[in-house]
Amino acid sequence: MKRLLQSKIDNVLRLMNITSSKDLKNQKFIMIASRKASQKELLFKENEFDAWKTCYDTINGFVYEDGYEYELLISIKKSSNMNIGKDTSLIRILTKTKKESYDLPN
Repeated sequence: MKRLLQSKIDNVLRLMNITSSKDLKNQKFIMIASRKASQKELLFKENEFDAWKTCYDTINGFVYEDGYEYELLISIKKSSNMNIGKDTSLIRILTKTKKESYDLPN
């Protein structure tokens, strides 16, 4: 079962031009909410079941459009302790869906 799952993950990564899951060491998949926490701050989560968190810095290379929920693959410099912030860069927009994100903070 574990080998089958790893094989499926590697196939998806190949489609995304990533050679293996080892290349994901300093990378994360995140979701960006369809609206911001404030004028500048994005809301993000790493898992669909997590609560939305505030990103206080920009993601280099990412241009946000209000009203869309995104799934992103991002790169984070090792020195940032894998926190999303100024040392974060966009690798790829995986999905961009016109929708209202659910469970957003007030």
